[in-house]
Amino acid sequence: MKNNRHYFKKALGFLCIALLLGGAISVKATTNEKNVDFNLNSLITKNEDVREVNNLGQINNKTIKIKEELIKNKKLKSQSMVDVPLISLEESLTAEDNTDFYFFNVDSTKTMLMNMVSSNSNYVAQLGIVNWQDGTFNPTDIYVFSGNQIKLANLPTGSYGIRVFSNNNTVGDKYTLRMNALNPGGDNSTILRKSDSLKYLTIQYVNKDIYSNGKYVCNLDKDNSQLNWEREFYFPNSGGYTSRKHSISDMKIKSVSGPVSYKSSYASSANAMLIYLDKGTLFTYFESAFQSGVNTSYHNSFVDTTGKTTPRRIDAEDMTTYGDHILVVDLDTGKSIDFFSVLNFYYASGIEPIPTINFLN
Repeated sequence: MKNNRHYFKKALGFLCIALLLGGAISVKATTNEKNVDFNLNSLITKNEDVREVNNLGQINNKTIKIKEELIKNKKLKSQSMVDVPLISLEESLTAEDNTDFYFFNVDSTKTMLMNMVSSNSNYVAQLGIVNWQDGTFNPTDIYVFSGNQIKLANLPTGSYGIRVFSNNNTVGDKYTLRMNALNPGGDNSTILRKSDSLKYLTIQYVNKDIYSNGKYVCNLDKDNSQLNWEREFYFPNSGGYTSRKHSISDMKIKSVSGPVSYKSSYASSANAMLIYLDKGTLFTYFESAFQSGVNTSYHNSFVDTTGKTTPRRIDAEDMTTYGDHILVVDLDTGKSIDFFSVLNFYYASGIEPIPTINFLN
């Protein structure tokens, strides 16, 4: 078993984490208009890479009529709205279509992250409040120039649009627009991970709640019993049986990573989080075997793969000698599906190969 543990640590060290690229998810609605009245140079410098804002506000009393123009162009359709507040696409501005709009709704206060990339440094992506009754787009102070990113802590419930235009009317270049407003709102939150496409965004809040794309993952300080994990194997045979059971409960969480795709011999998920357990987490291992007959036999043991008797708490030696102990949680179900650790008999013994883990992008 000792050699198997060393093999496990070495294999874990060389585990390959790959980034998977995704495609666009939105259809644009375009108009042609003159944009010099909305010059933003006095409000933000183009070399300001990141802004963090708690609340949005309107920068002036001007409004843009959008509904009539979209109806005339036959582009006021459901396809002009994204199904969820998530945008990741590449488009271009032209002399004929020098302004693009992308519309979305949020049904509760959200955290919004937005960025844009273009070779044209004058391109701007600006958030606006949309009033569909009078067909107006009301510009706000939430916007980015090419190469910039903005994080808005509290995007209220409502209808919105993102307007992409050139600040000096120079067009003809492509742009990539990304926006994610799936997670709950909240001041002073911390981004744990964002994919390059912004299709995946994991945030930690002041109260230690962690969300990923709007799905609750865990809390670093509170009870996480909903994530308790068990794996039980029972194999009956002629006149006997063999059984083996693992369980994780009363977990202490060191950190969280993901989302990832996860595939092992035992479990798989296309949308999972990796929860790195800390010392103090309760772990139990139990195995037993029975065989009847002339030489009736029975065996049971609570001794785990490291030679320690369970139930027990994961300790400092487990953390420093045997590497990470990772609970894998399926985000779509909110349930733990696997335990990737030297304490897992199936991985430590080499019976099951190292899982394949890829970060989602």
